[in-house]
Order: sequence, then C-alpha cells, then structure tokens
Amino acid sequence: MSGVFVGFGVIAIIIAVGFGLGRGGVLGPDARPVLSKLIFYVAQPALLFSLIVKSQPQDLLTPALGVQIISVAAAIVVYLVVVLPIWRPAGGETIIGVMSASYVNIGNLGIPIAVYALGDSSQIAPIMLFQMALYTPIAMICLDIADGGGAGLWPTLRHVLLNPVLIASVVAIAVVVIGVPVPEVVYEPIHLIAGISVPTMLINFGMSLAAKRPFSAGSPIGRISVAVLVKSFVQPAFAWVIATQLFGLTGHALMVAVVMAALPTAQNTYNYATQYGVGQTLARDTAFTSTLLSVPVVATIVALLY
Repeated sequence: MSGVFVGFGVIAIIIAVGFGLGRGGVLGPDARPVLSKLIFYVAQPALLFSLIVKSQPQDLLTPALGVQIISVAAAIVVYLVVVLPIWRPAGGETIIGVMSASYVNIGNLGIPIAVYALGDSSQIAPIMLFQMALYTPIAMICLDIADGGGAGLWPTLRHVLLNPVLIASVVAIAVVVIGVPVPEVVYEPIHLIAGISVPTMLINFGMSLAAKRPFSAGSPIGRISVAVLVKSFVQPAFAWVIATQLFGLTGHALMVAVVMAALPTAQNTYNYATQYGVGQTLARDTAFTSTLLSVPVVATIVALLY
C-alpha cells in the first residue's frame, strides 16, 4: 500500500515545483505556451518514437491491454451519452472531454505505481503503446480536423499529416515492421530528449494551477464532474467486469488491470488542449480532481484485490 503513496508523491512533488515556478513568475509570462510547444513538437514525439522502436509486436498482446482498450471505449461511450444531449459542446471541446474521461496517466503515474505498488512494470508497456501509438494519433487527427473546420479538405489534411505525434508514430511503427535497426548514435539523443517529456509536462501542469485556480469562474463544472466520475469510477468498474468475465483474470493480474484503468486523467491531455487552444480548463480541472480522487480509489482497489 505504501507504494501507492510513493507513486503519487513522485508526481505531486514535480507538480509542486511547477506551481512554485508559476507563482513566483520565475520563467516569465510566456513560459507555459513555450513549454507546451516544446512537449508537443519535440519531447512527446521523441518519447513516442523511443518507446515504439524498442518494442516487439507480440509485446502488445496481453490481457491487460484488452481490458484497457475495452474499458476506454466504454468510458468514451458513457461520457458522450451523458454530455452530448445536455451541453452539446463543440467538436474540439468534445474530444478533450473524451480524453479527460478515458486517457489514463500511464506515463507519469503508471510507472511509479507499477514499480512501487504492483511490483510489475512490464504490464504498463503495452498500455502505454496503445495510448501513445494508437489513441493519441487518433485523438490528434480528430483535433486537427475540428481545428481546421471550414478550412477545406487539403488544408485540414495537411494539418493532420504534419502532426508531429502522428509522424513519430508512423515512422516508429514502420521501423519496427520493416525491422530496420536504429543506430545508437540516432536513438540515444532521441531517448535523452524523450526524458524531458514527463517532468516538463508535470511542471507545466503545476504552473497552470498557479495561473488560474481550479474551478474558478467560467469552469465547465458539469462536464468536469461527468469526466471525473467516468474516469475515477466507471472506467475501473468496467475494467473489473471485463477482466473477470471476459478474460478470466484473477489475483495479481486482475489487480494490475483494474489499477491501470483507475489511474487519473493524464496531464498531457491538458498539454494537447493548450496546444490546440480548446478545453484547457476542462482538461486541467479534470486531471487535477481525478488525481486527488485516485489516491483513495487506487488504494482501495489494491486493498481489495491484493
């Protein structure tokens, strides 16, 4: 159980550093958009590329991955069924809301939780690959299309094809499929750059909390509440049902699958929202609230299934 709190403590400290930097204005007023661009155009594609090229296709075929994919789909459906008839948000806001309700914090929080609480970091690799290599590019394509609304087919298509996350995914997958070895002189600098992605993302998130308090005036509290409830309770509940009834998981494997689904909204959802200029408050407040709520949720799951 102490491993759960160690995992949360790791990201809390880095977010607090970002909050202090933001409160003190150390990096200046333009720091957050600059950091967002650094993550989106450089660090995130590097992380994605370095992760995929070191993987094997068979590494993806695990029961935990199947549980994650189906529970993500279920969370998306529940969020859309509740939100669309009531609030009718615009396309970009809808996509950010969907990600807020289903995109788990596997990269920032999943690693320390897997190491310290689950004692098994191997299970996070296929889930991380699913989110980074499939979910993220699809979400980026949807955001690009929504962002280019009315611009015409070619400008929108060009916007999609030049997305750095999509380019990194396609290139890395092609390298794996073809079997071309990546020279160390090429891989190492990419790997080093990838290392700044997670801490920079967390620092930027902390700075956003300093810039504007959560649930301040104008926050879409209704949609945030739905996203938090879906992410914190609906998705792990679906994961438990799917893991036990469909995949027949028990014991440690069941705990891993449910805990991974119960992880809070990833902070990079806020980074994507910032980059596209849509749904920033929704993404930030959902990530903040679901992270706080996930401490007792994950601890309870570990206590019940350990």
